Amino acid sequence: MSEGSPGRRGPAAPSAVRLAFPRRSPWRSALLLLGWAVLLLTAATGVGLLIGSGVSPTDRAVVAWAASVRTAPLTSGMTTLTELGSMRTLGPLLAVAAAWLVIRRRPAWTVAACAAAVGIVVLVDTTKLLVGRVRPSLGPVLDVVSPSFPSGHAAQSAAVLVVLAVVLTGHGSARAAAPAVAVVLVVGVGVTRVYLGVHYPSDVLAGWLLGALWAAVVLRVVAQPGPESGDGPARAVGRASAAG
Repeated sequence: MSEGSPGRRGPAAPSAVRLAFPRRSPWRSALLLLGWAVLLLTAATGVGLLIGSGVSPTDRAVVAWAASVRTAPLTSGMTTLTELGSMRTLGPLLAVAAAWLVIRRRPAWTVAACAAAVGIVVLVDTTKLLVGRVRPSLGPVLDVVSPSFPSGHAAQSAAVLVVLAVVLTGHGSARAAAPAVAVVLVVGVGVTRVYLGVHYPSDVLAGWLLGALWAAVVLRVVAQPGPESGDGPARAVGRASAAG
């Protein structure tokens, strides 16, 4: 039968198996997440204690420059954009996404979205408590009293928006475009934190890194089902390869 015949898939089918990952038990996935969380917490706390005892000239210079370029319209826009990194915004967004995923019968994706949010909040809050870095004092626009390192808004947006962008889109161009849009929003949120005078650049960089690493862990551990499941990207890639 010819290669284009609909009666046979040809040799492409095994690629779906090669691209898929073995299904894990819930307990094993939970233990893997816990192990990675402890590792990331240890690393973030170590870096925070290393740099948090002092403020670098670069941090001071960037915060001072950001304060010098503030305007009323720009500050209004930055104050709005920064809310994308707050759980006041991400929480309801996550609830809607989780409900949609439950309706679509995507349990692995639902767990991944929830794990991304809960995990990053615990990681950020615990790191802040252990490091205790004082926030910038050069005319902050917002009144924030929690410790500075790492930036919670940067970390939360990086973890939640990227994971949601992956789990809520299909394969193909949409799957490539949605995370790219999420990354742009994440960068924007981080910039607002420095502009508004509530974080040093090093806080934001640490938040981005922590959030991105946690998102990668969640997607790898939770959202990679076996080839018999329709939940994960591996299955989508396998279907695309077989169809081609």
